[in-house]
Amino acid sequence: MSLSNRRKPDPALNRRPETKGSLKTGLKPDRDRSWGAVVFCSPAASDGSCNRLYLLVKLASGKHWDSPKGHPEAGETPLETARREILEESSAMVRFLDGFLKEESWILPDGRPKDTGYFLAEKIGEAPTGGPQGEILDVAWLPFDEAVKRVTYPSGRRVLEAAEAFLENAGG
Repeated sequence: MSLSNRRKPDPALNRRPETKGSLKTGLKPDRDRSWGAVVFCSPAASDGSCNRLYLLVKLASGKHWDSPKGHPEAGETPLETARREILEESSAMVRFLDGFLKEESWILPDGRPKDTGYFLAEKIGEAPTGGPQGEILDVAWLPFDEAVKRVTYPSGRRVLEAAEAFLENAGG
């Protein structure tokens, strides 16, 4: 099935969230929510085959490798959050693929649940891939086998594996 024939994302993902009291008061919410994406590019090899590479970022907080992600700013949709985080963390411009959303949850050190939704995005154009900025210590574009080994946490590996399976099944 071609990637362009995939179903459209849930329209709720384009809705702006309601502003909660915690955003106004600065208090920590009961749950932590982030949005991000598995980002890939597919440069052609000299033999005409596809050499798909995945973007990983090394975060200064915790010094771990993962796909770009972050917290929504007031009024942002999940897709807007993911796009902004990718741009801030890697300088990559992307287009999102329809039909992929992988949710992962875990417990933060402060005891709050953390929920992160990951979309799938393809790097577009010749925009610079960027270097480390602010909260990012390093950026890497790696083949799947290397990327899945470099991702620090099992949840990040599951997301990357789901994205690779999605692209393989879609013929991408």
